[in-house]
This record gives sequence, structure tokens and C-alpha cells, in this order.
Amino acid sequence: MLEIYSKEGILFVVQVDHISGEICGSIFDCLYDAGARNVQCFATITKKNRPGNVFLIDVGCEAEQSVEEVIVREIGSTGWHKVVTEHRHVPTQVVNREIEIVVGACSFLFFIEAKQTKGLKESLRAEHACCELLKEKIKSTCGTDIALRTIYAKVQTALLREETKIIFERIE
Repeated sequence: MLEIYSKEGILFVVQVDHISGEICGSIFDCLYDAGARNVQCFATITKKNRPGNVFLIDVGCEAEQSVEEVIVREIGSTGWHKVVTEHRHVPTQVVNREIEIVVGACSFLFFIEAKQTKGLKESLRAEHACCELLKEKIKSTCGTDIALRTIYAKVQTALLREETKIIFERIE
């Protein structure tokens, strides 16, 4: 039986029909810098068939005011919904594995960081930031650019199979 924990949180729902998708995308960093835990933005159709976007902003109580300042200053919204929530989560652990990375004649050791729900081996998944670092390391060390989705898939497979080596095809 899984242990499930709860903590208080806030979910801001901000409906936007006055800014472009490019501007919406640039707002993410501002919201994270203000203390948002997670931000999602999706396209909508608003009244009068106008295109719009909705932001879902997951915030801890400690960052409420600073995130609301970003909502006003950066998004330009004059009204939004604040939903007090109970965030549910399971205990997780960070798993680090040293894996040999091989790209053609080039090879090096790399520490892969992953997250896992405690007690569920099949829940193991590579951390996105770790895969981005691996992509840059392959490019700078081996001189080849491998798609992030390819790196993520191979790392994920190696983690679940407990492999100690990942072989990538060299792309010229």
C-alpha cells in the first residue's frame, strides 16, 4: 500500500485573451522566479470565438503574493481565480547511476539522476535536466548533436534495465 501525503497549496487559474503565445511562453521564467512550483499554459477558445490561453499556476502559500505580482505585471491580468488546494503526493527518492556513454569512438562516464516513487521500481524516470546536461556533454565531448528525445528514451531504457552502458549512433 502506497503512503500518500498532503500539503496545502494554491492553484491560480488565469484566463488570457490579450497576449500572444510567444509572450505567454516568456512568462514561465518570471512565474518560476517568483516561486511557482509548476506552470502550465494551454490554448482555449474564449467568448466571441477569440483565441486565448489559460495558465494553471501551482504555488506554495509562501509565494502567493510574489506570483500574484507577476500575474498583474507580466500577464497583465486584472482578475484571476485562486483555488486553495490539497496537494497529494507520494514519497520519492533520487537515484544516481554512473553509466558509460559511447558515441562512435568517443566514450565517457556520466552520472544519471532519476526520480522514483519509493518501493516502485517501474516508476523510475530520468530527470529532464540530467538529460539536457548529457546532450550538451555529448555535443562538447564527442562533437555530435543527439536529439533530446533520443537521449531521454535511451537513458530511460538503461535505467529500467539496469544497464551500465548506453551506445549512441554518431551523427556527422
